[in-house]
Amino acid sequence: MKIRLAMLASGRGTNVANFIEYFKIHELIEVALVISDQPEAEVLKRAAKTAIPHLLIRREQWKDAELVLGIFRQNAIDYIILAGFLSKIPAYLLAEYPERVFNIHPALL
Repeated sequence: MKIRLAMLASGRGTNVANFIEYFKIHELIEVALVISDQPEAEVLKRAAKTAIPHLLIRREQWKDAELVLGIFRQNAIDYIILAGFLSKIPAYLLAEYPERVFNIHPALL
């Protein structure tokens, strides 16, 4: 069984596209879900060109733990990757995915 990633992004989605391309033939890992908090985000348009489920969860909807956790559970998500996601991650999501949320930082450290 593959490890299933949820990719969260607020903008263009170039990192998400790179993840999708890299893992599309990977034996152990797959991008299983793409989520944006911005209705006009390019990342949703990029994801629409693939067979990967993608959806919009507006900022105010992130307050609804039952809704959000239901989406992640329904898609059997194992890890969450923040790829230019500009909303604050709710505590309930961090509690549900301890040590399984990773952020891609856009700068040299």
